[in-house]
Amino acid sequence: MVEDVLEQAKRGQKREKKISKKTLLAALALLGSPRFFCKLLEALEREGLVGEQRNALVVFIVVVSRLLAKPLNLFVKGQSSSGKNHTVKKVLRLIPPECIYEVTDCSEKAWSYQGTNLKHKLVFFQEESVAYGGKPHPARLLISENRIKRTVVVGGKTVEMVTEGPISCISTTTRDQLQVDDETRHLSIWADESEEQTARILQAQFADDNPMTEDEINVWHAVQKLLTDRSTTPIELPSWFELVVERAWTGDVRIRRYFPAFIQACKIVSLIRSFRGEEKQPKSIPVRFSDYAIAMLIFEDAFSKSLASADEKSMEVRQVIERISSKKAGRPVSATEVAQEMSVPLHEAYERIRRAVQHKLIQRANRSQKGNRKLYLPAAARIQFLPKPEDVFEMACVSDRVKFVHPITGEPVIYEK
Repeated sequence: MVEDVLEQAKRGQKREKKISKKTLLAALALLGSPRFFCKLLEALEREGLVGEQRNALVVFIVVVSRLLAKPLNLFVKGQSSSGKNHTVKKVLRLIPPECIYEVTDCSEKAWSYQGTNLKHKLVFFQEESVAYGGKPHPARLLISENRIKRTVVVGGKTVEMVTEGPISCISTTTRDQLQVDDETRHLSIWADESEEQTARILQAQFADDNPMTEDEINVWHAVQKLLTDRSTTPIELPSWFELVVERAWTGDVRIRRYFPAFIQACKIVSLIRSFRGEEKQPKSIPVRFSDYAIAMLIFEDAFSKSLASADEKSMEVRQVIERISSKKAGRPVSATEVAQEMSVPLHEAYERIRRAVQHKLIQRANRSQKGNRKLYLPAAARIQFLPKPEDVFEMACVSDRVKFVHPITGEPVIYEK
């Protein structure tokens, strides 16, 4: 297997920066380790990342997804000084610069003249993209359509300029909510703004510096080279994924985009894991139960919080009900009380409450009975839209025992029937 992979990598180097055999072997050893994600976190910690392990893994998988036909896109949200840009930039240190297109300031027209320069690249906005006169940002068109077309006149002749995708896009923002079309095309993660994280950051100032050497960084760059070479191999979903679909929560239309995004995350985990196989050059890569479980451990919070983050009016209803209930020692709240607190007509309060219930931001607090008032309380913020790995293990036709390494803690995880 090693010789074949090295030969394939060498063939691809004719037009790229040369990678030594020693570096490629080290990259193969990384990819072949069952502790790959733990080693990734260890590398990021040496580069100065404090905490934010799960967010860092999400960012890494989103970056690798640029290699697929339908990449993932991500918003990293948090207030100023929360470290959202810091987390992304630390992960991007491990990615070859030629794979990244970082945008600080770019005119709308410039996007139309990129040709294939952006194809399968990571586009990074350090702050959210702004609209151009109310029109969709060009990056959104690349995400949804995989290309941008612009007709221009050159030397008196009409020429069609085409910028090719696909791209994976990561944007950081201080806003908790963005335009709905952008939100549904992106997952969202939030920087850890807890007091505990602040304490960890302060404590890290006294730690000894041990940054990675240039050679070590080059090994991580070579990892991307190997993943790129194998990314054209078909990645196949198992038949038991139909059971996952049957048990998925479908109470929000955004699931129509989030479920395919989760499938892409599973495929990236499978692509990385495929280097631990004995087959020299697999004709296809099956998504295994362990890939599903690892993708869930990494992405479950991102999906849950993204679904819980609804439109501003629904979020406001939750806050109002939370505030009124707190004043009433935790007792439930009526629509009339919501209408009075928000200074809106009762019918509008009911409509907002209905949407907030739909988004699982609030919940009915009493059973429906003839003539009784509907009462509400804030709901738990967590939404479980996919079945837990233990449930999938029990219902799926997988082996009687599955063991893998937890991507964050490094502890062994075992499922047995």
